[in-house]
Amino acid sequence: MNRKTLFLGFSSRKVFLSAFLAALFLAAPVASHASSTARAEKPDYYEKIYDQTILNKTSQQYVQEINSGWQPSLRKLRNALNPSKSYMVIHVIEPSLKYDLRSANHFRKGLLSLGLAKLANSNLGLGHVFTSWRCEVNGRMVEGTTGITGELDKQFTKLLGGGYGLTSFYSHFTDGHLQTPRLLDFEFDFAETMHTLAIEVDPAICQNAMGFVRDFVSHPNQPYTNFGPNLDPTKFEGGGCGSFGVSVLEKSGIFGELPFWPALWRKIRGNPLLFGYGLRKVPEDTVIFDVADRKKSKRVINTLGLFAFNWNDIENQGPVLNQQDPELLLLFLKFVYRMNLDDLRNDDRATLAAFGKRQEFQYRKLKIDGAKQDIDRNFDGKTADIFRLTNAWVNKLKASGYRARFGSIGRDNKPFTAVILDR
Repeated sequence: MNRKTLFLGFSSRKVFLSAFLAALFLAAPVASHASSTARAEKPDYYEKIYDQTILNKTSQQYVQEINSGWQPSLRKLRNALNPSKSYMVIHVIEPSLKYDLRSANHFRKGLLSLGLAKLANSNLGLGHVFTSWRCEVNGRMVEGTTGITGELDKQFTKLLGGGYGLTSFYSHFTDGHLQTPRLLDFEFDFAETMHTLAIEVDPAICQNAMGFVRDFVSHPNQPYTNFGPNLDPTKFEGGGCGSFGVSVLEKSGIFGELPFWPALWRKIRGNPLLFGYGLRKVPEDTVIFDVADRKKSKRVINTLGLFAFNWNDIENQGPVLNQQDPELLLLFLKFVYRMNLDDLRNDDRATLAAFGKRQEFQYRKLKIDGAKQDIDRNFDGKTADIFRLTNAWVNKLKASGYRARFGSIGRDNKPFTAVILDR
């Protein structure tokens, strides 16, 4: 398979419906990669860097590559941090596709609002999530960056077009990898809207994150090769870019006892009648999701038929998809910004004025039943949970002396604004 086709979908390459997977802020272009541009495929040099930093590496060498230091796009951020402190950093490339994952049928309606022609052309930017750290380890600073990506050969699109129906959304793919700093540096070049939040942490928290990534790479099941929305990274099953990024934060302990993990996920139950058997054979590097009667009935669910029916499971007999909701992660970041307005205004009023007008600062709007609605505390109970938990987390940081300020990331020809929380 050609790794240049990584740009399938999520992150922001050309991503198709894989948004469900990828978005997760799962992660990738058309269908799922963990990148984040709107290009049709990754640049030619991506495969060369993959061969240099990942191919045929032992797990120890792989981990060394992940911790090989920040690349040029993060050097401005390094200069803004306290050199003697440890930091965790989350990066989110905001997807142009908006998700309504309150139910399977809400998701269907959101996709339909884009138009089937647009979906078929795969011209959707699905965003990407990745994490960085600058950790004190045995008296020296270690810098690393990583994010998960996968589905290199449009397997999702092939399943959907082959009559597999909702089976396409629940299946996972086995051609993923964790990106190294050099592989992730190009994300900054193609991103349109980049969020970066850097938080000063105790070195132990930073080392917990590093330890989870190390265990993820060295686990005998090689979970980093498994890309899909219904996989739990904390159980070393695999995951998507969003679920993996959230898992790194969860395993670090950065949120303390606050239950952020369940608040960022949704459980979606799909109509069991829409899980198709498919006319085409299963693509390589694909693990088909099975429901009890899928093989027995051998229903073929074409794309038009799939979108014509309600995706909700009315009788609660369908399988549950445990999905990390990218909109909830973005809501968390944007509420953090708003809770620190005074600090950011005092730090740099001009930067705040520009930042406040940009997409990074605005709550997202979803088209629901023909009308646009803000993703805010009135959207549903999940968004209310995010406001409540974020409020508690930020207030606890402020009480212990944390303040917010601005930093810069990206290259000189394409700069982005970062928010730093430290003491």
